[in-house]
Amino acid sequence: METFGDFLKRMRTKEYTQRELAKILNVGHPYISKLEANIEQNPSERLLLDIAELFKLKPATVFLKAKRIPEKWIKEIVSSPKMFNALEMILEANAKDKQEEYISFQRYFENSSKSMLLIDPKSAEIMDANESALSFYGYSKHHLLNKTVFDLNIQSEAEIRENMNSVCNNEKHTFEFIHKLSTGQTKDIFVMSELVSLCDQPKLLSIIVEK
Repeated sequence: METFGDFLKRMRTKEYTQRELAKILNVGHPYISKLEANIEQNPSERLLLDIAELFKLKPATVFLKAKRIPEKWIKEIVSSPKMFNALEMILEANAKDKQEEYISFQRYFENSSKSMLLIDPKSAEIMDANESALSFYGYSKHHLLNKTVFDLNIQSEAEIRENMNSVCNNEKHTFEFIHKLSTGQTKDIFVMSELVSLCDQPKLLSIIVEK
């Protein structure tokens, strides 16, 4: 899932350096650097409008990337009972769709004959594992869900994080690793990973195949 910082960097690198963009937007160069690094995550509404105008984008596109609602939209919604009720109905329908989508995914995940892990892309914690993965690694679900991918992998933490970032940035999805089993034995494996959104939370879905 592309962050606002990733989006800004993608748009900016087509035409400008960070310093050039900062000058055009009348902000400090360190601020643009923090935005692109996702350290600063609360750009002003004025800045978002300026970015939209500069790159000839619809303001809604930029606000959506920044996960912000324009102030005038908020005022319009709360001052109009019809619009407020319509929004409530849309949110309820979306919640129902997401619930059904999540149930469908869980059914696929749990019943698959392929070894699958759900991983938090920030902490590298193993959030879920199906029966095939538990059988492959030789752990109970309780023990495996108390581990991170660093515990399973003999590669360095820095290398693993780089690989996870490449999946999140949609750059690479297939890897070769050596993983440790509960017995201490190691296995050469292929890992196919993709970024998925479950209940609006990004997760890495990794399929493990022994070489």
